[in-house]
Amino acid sequence: MKTKSIAFRERRIHYLDSEGNGPVLFLVHGFLESSTMWEDLIIKLQQDYRCIAIDLPGHGRTSTFASTHSMAFMAMLTNLVMERESIPEATFIGHSMGGYVALQYLRTYNRKLSGLILLHSHASGDDAATLKNRQRAIEIIKHDRREFLYSFIDGLFAPENLKRLDQRINELRVNAEKMQPDAIIAAIKGMRERRDSMDLLESTDIPVIFIGGDRDSRIPVEKIIQQSSLSPNIAVQILANTGHMGHLEAADDLVSIVREFLEKNR
Repeated sequence: MKTKSIAFRERRIHYLDSEGNGPVLFLVHGFLESSTMWEDLIIKLQQDYRCIAIDLPGHGRTSTFASTHSMAFMAMLTNLVMERESIPEATFIGHSMGGYVALQYLRTYNRKLSGLILLHSHASGDDAATLKNRQRAIEIIKHDRREFLYSFIDGLFAPENLKRLDQRINELRVNAEKMQPDAIIAAIKGMRERRDSMDLLESTDIPVIFIGGDRDSRIPVEKIIQQSSLSPNIAVQILANTGHMGHLEAADDLVSIVREFLEKNR
């Protein structure tokens, strides 16, 4: 697995590349995460697929570019990586916020997507309660970033998995604390302002799969099941005893589901 970067506006966009020769799987991490969240999955898939994982702006080693990182801006940076690597098309997997970026990529660069995996993500815009919570989060981060990070990250997991994954959760906290407050806020603003993408699910002809957790407090199972009914080419899989972090809480099951989807749609 090779670490790479490209220049944009006198700053750097970083990404991982397994440099395999198979079909491309482009991996887009979620809020407060980085490309490293995908390392275990990449190790399991890289013999058969070329895996590329970006650090979104303000996350990982990629620079912060603006006071708001819109989904359109993140999708554009993602496309710069696709162009740099001369990749004509790829299957995208997006975790949480990464799913929002992948949906925006579908809207803007639809011919470059051969498939879409929405991991603990969904296509609808924010409702009033979520918008209010995002503004509250911004205010907390301005005054006590650490308090926000600890409570947010712990809430991503099913309670019964907290002890078992204590070391990995601590790693998430440590990495998130390296992020600057303006980078965290820029991502929240981008999510807050994103478009509803339900129309994309209704109209796209590429294969799509939702992967959710039965204990996900962020995105209820009922929501993704409802959205999966928008088109006959959309599937759904639910991970048992799993919150919002299936790549950690149900890693083996996730690998099997992703591999099955990729092989079915090669």
